[in-house]
Amino acid sequence: MATDSILPRGTGQWMEDAEGPRWWFDSGSLALDFAYTGGLDRPEESQPVADAAALNDWLVERFPEVAPTAGEREFRDATALRSAIGRLARQASRGETLAPDDVDVVNLFAATPDIPPVLPGGGRQAGRT
Repeated sequence: MATDSILPRGTGQWMEDAEGPRWWFDSGSLALDFAYTGGLDRPEESQPVADAAALNDWLVERFPEVAPTAGEREFRDATALRSAIGRLARQASRGETLAPDDVDVVNLFAATPDIPPVLPGGGRQAGRT
């Protein structure tokens, strides 16, 4: 039995409007779920993931083994990736040509190494400066 605070590993997230009801949004893709945390179709409205702390919360909800270590630099990188994914999704849904700059952003992040496995309890994480 799932509750609001426990998400199954995979896609989906609770969404809500400031003045409206709550609903479960499941795009079927973690990338699209993440893009929506920046207001995929309403960038002028509040964003569920608006700072580094909220990014950490979002990641840990989906990947409990990930240490919540994202700071401002990681948040800026995540915001750039999130925006590129959102624009590409809108372009693809309309049958438009994908913007080469956004494709490059996604490819850059896709080419970076995965997060290395970490044994909890240490004070350092491999690959971090």
